[in-house]
Amino acid sequence: MDMKAVRQMYNDVHPDEAYNLACLSELSMTFRRAEQEMVTPAPAWQDFVDRLRFYQTERALVTSAGDLPVLTPVQERRKQEIIRDFGLERFYAVHPARWGGGIVPAKVLAR
Repeated sequence: MDMKAVRQMYNDVHPDEAYNLACLSELSMTFRRAEQEMVTPAPAWQDFVDRLRFYQTERALVTSAGDLPVLTPVQERRKQEIIRDFGLERFYAVHPARWGGGIVPAKVLAR
């Protein structure tokens, strides 16, 4: 995600949602990289798992603190456009604190 896109998200949706979407984009990128690694998959999967753990912990803290933003209808529509445009549907579909259960370990063990 380039900085112009990130700045635009901060202007279009709540800053916390923009951060959330940027993190999901990064997770999506590292997940695709890990899936494509054939010679040495462990470092790529470890990178993904480390980022996922950070994201899950950070989002769980925000959620438990009750700091979730309330978006206007315009902000919500823009957020949905960003999710669609960046292909983040599967990453955004499940609450971040629960996301990834079993998917990564099964892939790592299979390699």
